[in-house]
Amino acid sequence: MTTKFTHLHLHTEYSLLDGFTRIDELLDRCKELGMDSVAITDHGQMYGVIEFYKQAQKRGIKPIIGCEVYVSERDHKIKDPINRRYYHLILLAENNTGYKNLVKIVSEAYVNGFYYKPRVSFDFIKEHTEGLIALSACLNGEVNQRILEDDMETAIKTAQKYEKAFGKGSYFLEVQDHGMPEQKNVNKGVAYLHRKLGIEMVATNDVHYINKEDSYYQDVLLCIQTGSLIKDEDRMRMPNREFYLKDSETMATIFKDYERAIENTRKIADRCNVEIKFHQPHLPYYTKLPEGLSNLDYLKLLVNEGLSEKYEIVTDEIVDRAKKEIDVINSMGYVDYFLIVWDFVNYSRKNDIAVGPGRGSAAGSIVSYALDITQIDPLKYDLIFERFLNPERVSMPDIDIDFDYVLRDRVVDYVNDLYGKDHVSQIVTFGRMQARNAIRDVGRVLDIAYGKVDTIAKQIPATIGMTIDKALSESDAFRSSYQKDAESKRLIDTAKKLEALPRHTSIHAAGVVISKDPLTDIIPLALSNDQVVSQFDMTEIEELGLLKMDFLGLRNLTVIKDTIKDIKKNYDVDIDIRNIDVNDKNVIKQFNQAKTIGLFQFESAGMRAFLKNLKPTVFDDLIAANSLFRPGPMDEIPKYIHNKNNPGDVTFLDEKLKPILGVTYGIIVYQEQVMQIVQQLAGYSLGEADNLRRAMSKKKMAVMEENRDIFINGKVNEIGEVIIPGAVRNGVKKEAANTIYDEMISFAKYAFNKSHSAAYSLVAVQTAYLKYYYPEEYMANLISSVMDQTGKLYTYVSETKRLGIEVLAPDINKSYGSFEVEDKKIIFGLSGIKNVGVNLIEAIIKARNEGGSFTNFKNFLERVEDTDSRALNKKGIESLIKAGAFDSLGYTRSSLMAIFEKAINTVHDNNKINVTGQINLLDLAGSNEETDIDMPNIDEYPKKVKLKLEKEVLGFYISEHPLSERSLALSNIVNFTTNFREDLGEKNIARLDGKFVTMAGIINNKKELTTKKRDLMAFASLEDMYGNIEMVIFPKTYSQFRGLIDDDNVVIAKGRLQTDESDVKLLASEFIDIEKSNLKTLYLKMRYNEYNDIKGILLANLGKNPVKIYFEDKKKLVGLDSKLWVNLNDNTMKLLEDKLGKENVKSKWGEIMKTIGILTSGGDAPGMNSAIRGAVRTAFNKSMRIKGVRNGYDGLMKGDIYEMNISSVADIIHKGGTILGTARSLEFETPEGQKRGAQILADYGIEGLIVIGGDGSFKGAKALSDLGIKTIGIPGTIDNDMGYTDYTIGFFTAIETVSDAIGKLRDTSSSHGRAVVIEVMGRNCGDLALYSGLAGGAESIIVPEHKFSINEIIAKMEHGRKRGKLHHLITLAEGVGDPYALANELEEKTGIETKVTVLGHVQRGGSPSAVDRLLGSAMGSRAVDLLAEEKTGLAIGYVNGQIIEVTLDEATSVKSVFDENLYDLANSLSR
Repeated sequence: MTTKFTHLHLHTEYSLLDGFTRIDELLDRCKELGMDSVAITDHGQMYGVIEFYKQAQKRGIKPIIGCEVYVSERDHKIKDPINRRYYHLILLAENNTGYKNLVKIVSEAYVNGFYYKPRVSFDFIKEHTEGLIALSACLNGEVNQRILEDDMETAIKTAQKYEKAFGKGSYFLEVQDHGMPEQKNVNKGVAYLHRKLGIEMVATNDVHYINKEDSYYQDVLLCIQTGSLIKDEDRMRMPNREFYLKDSETMATIFKDYERAIENTRKIADRCNVEIKFHQPHLPYYTKLPEGLSNLDYLKLLVNEGLSEKYEIVTDEIVDRAKKEIDVINSMGYVDYFLIVWDFVNYSRKNDIAVGPGRGSAAGSIVSYALDITQIDPLKYDLIFERFLNPERVSMPDIDIDFDYVLRDRVVDYVNDLYGKDHVSQIVTFGRMQARNAIRDVGRVLDIAYGKVDTIAKQIPATIGMTIDKALSESDAFRSSYQKDAESKRLIDTAKKLEALPRHTSIHAAGVVISKDPLTDIIPLALSNDQVVSQFDMTEIEELGLLKMDFLGLRNLTVIKDTIKDIKKNYDVDIDIRNIDVNDKNVIKQFNQAKTIGLFQFESAGMRAFLKNLKPTVFDDLIAANSLFRPGPMDEIPKYIHNKNNPGDVTFLDEKLKPILGVTYGIIVYQEQVMQIVQQLAGYSLGEADNLRRAMSKKKMAVMEENRDIFINGKVNEIGEVIIPGAVRNGVKKEAANTIYDEMISFAKYAFNKSHSAAYSLVAVQTAYLKYYYPEEYMANLISSVMDQTGKLYTYVSETKRLGIEVLAPDINKSYGSFEVEDKKIIFGLSGIKNVGVNLIEAIIKARNEGGSFTNFKNFLERVEDTDSRALNKKGIESLIKAGAFDSLGYTRSSLMAIFEKAINTVHDNNKINVTGQINLLDLAGSNEETDIDMPNIDEYPKKVKLKLEKEVLGFYISEHPLSERSLALSNIVNFTTNFREDLGEKNIARLDGKFVTMAGIINNKKELTTKKRDLMAFASLEDMYGNIEMVIFPKTYSQFRGLIDDDNVVIAKGRLQTDESDVKLLASEFIDIEKSNLKTLYLKMRYNEYNDIKGILLANLGKNPVKIYFEDKKKLVGLDSKLWVNLNDNTMKLLEDKLGKENVKSKWGEIMKTIGILTSGGDAPGMNSAIRGAVRTAFNKSMRIKGVRNGYDGLMKGDIYEMNISSVADIIHKGGTILGTARSLEFETPEGQKRGAQILADYGIEGLIVIGGDGSFKGAKALSDLGIKTIGIPGTIDNDMGYTDYTIGFFTAIETVSDAIGKLRDTSSSHGRAVVIEVMGRNCGDLALYSGLAGGAESIIVPEHKFSINEIIAKMEHGRKRGKLHHLITLAEGVGDPYALANELEEKTGIETKVTVLGHVQRGGSPSAVDRLLGSAMGSRAVDLLAEEKTGLAIGYVNGQIIEVTLDEATSVKSVFDENLYDLANSLSR
């Protein structure tokens, strides 16, 4: 029988980019090979030890803990080239003492000995050898190196040195045989030393991978590590394929001639018995207790003081809650923990370091609230302490704190100083080769074309948890690439093998570990970015019982703090941000209207789309929104919104759920709700409830099923006593209890921590408060906080402009480092300019503060040089010029660019010039310091170049966008822009796939690549005014338009969209040069009586260029109808110039109206939603913003205005009424009210307004038009009483509604032999009574346009009876007469029972008819077209089958013409 063998020299995946040995696969293979023990000996560190230990124990394999350390030739603290040599040594922990010493050695090597490698001296090792077994290691071991040097005498001394240090029987000579000649020589020497010195040998195999065939993947890893290509000859590589996990038989065969080398592996394995203990706390002690107080006494004192400050009246409920929590905290040994957290939070508050209101479940503790660790009252928001801490909980509590992100490190330093640097460290994290990165790494190593690798990598969906296998099943494009050719398949297969391996270490963004004992007694430490970190990750740290806390830097806290300081400085107002009203209507309104860019946690496009539908009205809605908007619970968002808006639809499986789920409209949103259900329905303790919640969230099926029966039926002990009553005993039906349990399982896996959501929603409301009441200060600080993030910078500057706040370009006489507020304007911060460093900024500000504004360029250079000669650098000055920072001094940027380098050189030479008395070249023009450098007479850059340079140093365009002057012309061409995500929402993006679109923008980041057929194609980015989209340009298109496809070219691009997950690309098929596309607007100036002469020229040269005429005698600018647009060319221009004079004929890029509004007024009418939909979609296609005014003119006066998008009008075309609502306003009827209404529209940036309604609504529109707001009216009224149009929106639906009612009334009237008077709307117009009466077969029709004869009606009734007709229906337009009086008179005179039906407002309801939908859609779209053409004061109508426009004056003055022919027809048919 073969002697059992144990691998004692083995490198796992944590020998980073060297070991290709995944721990789980390794241990599974050991199990297959019958190996019951195995060692981990990674290079210089112990990163994988805890994972290895736990996984091995789970499989019944003994884990042997070790490390291959690097032994420095001299003192490891000497870090210079003369001490760069090191040797390898395998150390194995024999027992827990040895483990502790191993930890100390490895930590010392990293923390104090790191020089290329983590090295440690032999002298340090020999002081920590107790409990350790040493092996002489591979060829790089010290003994082996002496043998290779053929210095056996030194080899003997070295072996004796190590044996003496570790003790007889604890130092072994290692033999390896991978088929290398050097090893055979070394092994002979080792055998000699064994015979001569009696030191035992041990066989190892230096394992770097599990299976022989894995050698290729390990080789790829080495190439990634060294930056080599797999095809390189001269690179680091393993000499052969023998470094795998060999079985016992193979090892026994190889080492059969080496005495006891195999058996000794077993002896060593048997001796190694390390037990790592988990969940045994190593909590530090609070070190600053007042004299005479215990830690518990002090905690109680602080809590009582805090409660008195937090609550006006400290009730029994508050006292009991605090006592209960303190008892739990004390019983679990966490008193010092709370005091430590209180102490550093208290330190922060006293030192002007902003602290967040709390995060995580700690916000559920009233003790945390009293200690000011959190700022959320857990009683007010029904937060549960047991979600944070309870006696049944095994894991450590977790108090994570957010700090001012600028000063966060000061808090860490404070903790370091207080508890000692050997008791505190940060925590390691591992960067792993995720799917996309694995593709890129492997592609580089295999030397595959970058463009191809980039394309394949981007085909992997960028979603959390995505793997290559998942991508192959979910992404058609990625799967197609995999199947396309052998090279792609090899790339993806290799990347799949390497995927998820640890690639590098970094520092946890926030984690800090604190221990009562020196950390090196418990865990190994390392260096990362020159900072001391643990070698175990966050989860392992907690499992070992160490106190881990997150000290997070939160940018928004810094923004809030700095904004409050600026408010104090600018207005002398003190803001107590912690005590604002969280339900302030003005603040919540921003969330309700989804105006949340720049608001913490609520600014993403997806969240804004959610808010538009949710329409939060109170702070509790924000807590729910924060919890719902994440993967998983997002599926419940539609139901939540429906229930919120329709509370009557909320149902509960049992009434006991109502107090728990009522606040979230019957849906489980929070983890705390799961706990409450389990506690209140089934009688669990909250601790037990939390454990069950955890089991549900982690899908522990065994625990869940075991608890199902307990939840439903309860639990009794051995003697029949009820321990947990269960839901049935508590009065819940069994079937309902089962369903509730199923729902809990479903929801628990994604239900969110309410405590955390409440705390973060509070920060959101604080940011919203400052943005609403102090927008300039808030936005300035917000922008300053993201100056290193170009995308965010652009977003926030754009939002600032949307708020009506002017953002001034950089200016050397006004700008500071950060963005600052002056006179309600924001000055661009110099730190936001690339290449402008801190030293230069400080020198500019200091020189300005000391000597006033800079007068000219020479004055600027000399004063900055005098302030700090090191600060004045060419790169920084060049960037200032490109950014326009010297524009205010009157220079052209081109002239400064021509001379700045020479000028700087001269200034730098000034000291030498002054000393030697030479002439200063800058002073040639005279000695007066006001003189300037002679500037060359150079034309300013073309606008295109100027903007390009501006964007180069700012990251975006600050003065204007290259497309802005072309927007009017482009609006008639472009039908797709990059703000589609906000309008569609993520879920609807897939609908874009295959859509043919026309876009306009600037080409950026063009990359050419060659296809397999050697054709050129390209990838590029197209940037419009909202963002970027990636373009794919295939060879045929690229060949055709290559001359146009270059960075910074402004083009129109056409093609089809391709969607993959949430990624959208443009597959471009055509490009048009905007400069040559002739899309300018023609501007003419003339007197009104000259127009007819000019009109002839226009008609003779019709085309696509808009025309605007300024009539100087009328002082009015008029945009001509598109039917009179011209073909703008040299010939047309000359004809017009000859007629009007050159000075009165200009062409330029027009500006489209950017923002329009829409409101519905008066009575609602079916089809109004169609008009709204038509307007919104048309505006969207023209890249115009559109804002809805809720509740008509009344809503306008209240500023109830919100942003609309495609989602706003999704699924409304079939709905009756108006989604905007409608209400009249007495205030608006006054001239003063109308002026205020116009001002409100202007304040919201609304340049044009669409008004849908009747006569009164149009009069309001006319008033606004006269006040400068461009307005278009759309007729929406069921009365059809507007004379200028044949039909109004809503009329045909009302006819159908009334006709339908007449039909139903006919049936019942016939049954009872009755007559019925049916009153319909139409106070001043009888159209509805006439049309519906005729369509419904009414016998009599009474309208205001004709006097009616009661005798005639009686005659018809009696005539009908004689013919056997039992019913008689009379349609009566409202206002003509009293229907009840008429019915009474008819009944008296005929003896026929006569009833009255007043249809009333039912006529306004119902789904709109097809005709009204068509009319509404056409009129809504046309209204936007007219506003885009800058038309105003017009009403849209429908005459003789055509959409027409008339003036609002005409629309309100033309009387409705009654259709006498139709009336006669109705009478003749009813006889």
